[in-house]
Amino acid sequence: MDLYGGIIDMISVVTKYCICLLIFLLLNTGIAIGSTEIPAEIVKRYCSADLNGARLSSNAYNAVRPLVYWNDEPGWDHSFVISGFDVIKSKKTTNGEVIVEVTYNVIAILNGDELLTYNFVELVDFVLAKKGKEWRIVRPIVPPHVSATAAIENITNVLKTETDKGRVRELKHLVDRLEGIKGKR
Repeated sequence: MDLYGGIIDMISVVTKYCICLLIFLLLNTGIAIGSTEIPAEIVKRYCSADLNGARLSSNAYNAVRPLVYWNDEPGWDHSFVISGFDVIKSKKTTNGEVIVEVTYNVIAILNGDELLTYNFVELVDFVLAKKGKEWRIVRPIVPPHVSATAAIENITNVLKTETDKGRVRELKHLVDRLEGIKGKR
């Protein structure tokens, strides 16, 4: 009976030790208990929502609101049309923030009713900090980076209410040009 009781006590001590070790490791690797995502995942969600047009309309902005520190953005006069993005790497800073490096494959810039075609890679370093237990993007606030499809959908929504025939013609021409670069890499 004493041997059996000793084994049970040892298992209990080992279990408590493992739980304490797990908590220590979680707290010291920057992953807080209750935190749902790591900084690179926050940035990936933000870039994906942006790619799909969430930042082109205040109606869709709720998709990015929980991922950022700021409440509002400027009314952008331009947006980048991209074929995609890549989250490259992340690194912790000495002040507890995390920098997540993202590259965007820019294929055009939409400046009002003007579409300027390009082909370059843009590098953006997003800085994140904790707000409670959750990571949020602190900076920079960059112009929207959207797919050609999202830009077309946004312009199509504008066309539904536009009554000026000259403006309708310009917007339809813009949609045609965006259709032409949709598959571009």
